[in-house]
Amino acid sequence: MPSELACLTFVSTSGSDAASDVSWLATDPLTVEFEQVDGQVTIELQVSCGSSLVPVSIDGSTLTPDASGTVVSLVGCIEGAAGPRDWAYEFFAEPMTYALDGKQLTLKTDHATVVLGGHPTPADEPVATASQQS
Repeated sequence: MPSELACLTFVSTSGSDAASDVSWLATDPLTVEFEQVDGQVTIELQVSCGSSLVPVSIDGSTLTPDASGTVVSLVGCIEGAAGPRDWAYEFFAEPMTYALDGKQLTLKTDHATVVLGGHPTPADEPVATASQQS
């Protein structure tokens, strides 16, 4: 796995598909975490009413999901809420390119784009000094 993606977590901030902007990506964001277990790179994808583990291969700046190895949670959605989950699962079933610019990750398929921001790590968060705590 490219060291730039290893163990990183991202949250969607915007996106679009062939039809229009996908506004829920900002208001009800999806979370993407890159993991590596026994040499296999996996994306853990979390949406408001479900999650999945998607094994991927990485070649340069291309992520290719292995649909046959994808594991989807059995969590159900309330009526009418499955649209974002289904959209996200479909997006992460296609090969995509990625570009990492600082803490912003952009994922693009032939049909859609998702922009994500990185979660701050403990080292990124400000530490209060004794004078600031009093």
